[in-house]
Amino acid sequence: MGKIIKYNLQNVFKNSTFYFQVIFLTGVVSYTLFALLKDMPFNVSYFIFSRILLLMGSSILAFTTSMILSDLIVYEKITGRIEFLLSNGVGVRSYLFGSIISLWIITEFILIFCVFIANFILFLLLKKSINFFDLIKILGIISIFNIGLASMMCTLVLRIRKVNLINNLLWIIGFLIIFGGNYIMQKIPLNAKYDSFIFWGLALLGIILILVSFVLGKRIDNETVVLTIL
Repeated sequence: MGKIIKYNLQNVFKNSTFYFQVIFLTGVVSYTLFALLKDMPFNVSYFIFSRILLLMGSSILAFTTSMILSDLIVYEKITGRIEFLLSNGVGVRSYLFGSIISLWIITEFILIFCVFIANFILFLLLKKSINFFDLIKILGIISIFNIGLASMMCTLVLRIRKVNLINNLLWIIGFLIIFGGNYIMQKIPLNAKYDSFIFWGLALLGIILILVSFVLGKRIDNETVVLTIL
C-alpha cells in the first residue's frame, strides 16, 4: 500500500500542470471571497465565512477529485498499467486503500492551501478573516467528508468497467456536490444552530460514504479491476 501511495503522489506532485491548477483554484477562491465579503459587516462575517468555505471546500474537492482520478486510476485502467501492478504482487486491496489515501492527501493539500492563502489575502486587503481555530474546525469537518468522498470515488472507479461511464459519473457527482450544496445552503437559515446542523450533517455524510465504500469494496477483485471497456 505504501508503494501505491508513493507512486501516486510522485505522479501528481511532479506534474507542473498540477501546480498551475492549484494556483488557478487559489485565485478563484480568493477573488470570490473578496467579492462577496468586501461590503459585508464584520459581525456577520463568521457565519458567512463558514457557509462559503463549506460550499467552496466541497466544490474544490468535487473538482479536484474528478481531475485526479482521471489522471491516475482511470488512466491506469485504460493503459493497462493497473494490470501490470496487480500481476506483479500488488494486492487489489492494497491498491484500493493506497489510492484512497493518496487521493485524500492530494485533495487535502489543495483544499488547505487554497483556503489559508485566500484567508490571508482577505486579511491583507479587507482586514477581515476567520480566526485560526474556527478555520481548523471548518476544514476538519470538510476533511471527514473528503475521506468519505475519496473512498466512494476510488471504489466506484475500480468497480465500474466502462471508462466512459466512469468519466461521466465523476462529473455528475461533482455537479451534484456543487449545485446540491449551493441549494441546501440557500435554504437553511443563517445562525449558529443551523451551522452546527450543517457541520454534523456533512461529517455524517462522510462517515456514511466510508461505510458504503467498505461494503462495495469487499466485492472488488482482480478480474473486476482489470477488465476495462473503453
